[in-house]
Amino acid sequence: EETEKYTLLFENFASDNGPALFVYLASGTSTASSTKLGALRALEGTFRYEFAADQFDPTYDHVLVWCDRVSRSFGVAQLSESAQLSE
Repeated sequence: EETEKYTLLFENFASDNGPALFVYLASGTSTASSTKLGALRALEGTFRYEFAADQFDPTYDHVLVWCDRVSRSFGVAQLSESAQLSE
């Protein structure tokens, strides 16, 4: 049985470099209520993260680029109601 998947698309993305940068889906702007999607794939460009639908919580309203080593945000984007999850 195939698991339903969603895709998070980063377009024209740019970030400063940092140690241990990861991408999270989160409720708010901290990792207190979040799901880690994985290590940041690049500091600039366009790239995707695929994840299982059961990893998405409807309360998630932000995408974070987070430094796990120093618990600091390196970037945040708010998800809006018009954002679409694509399969």
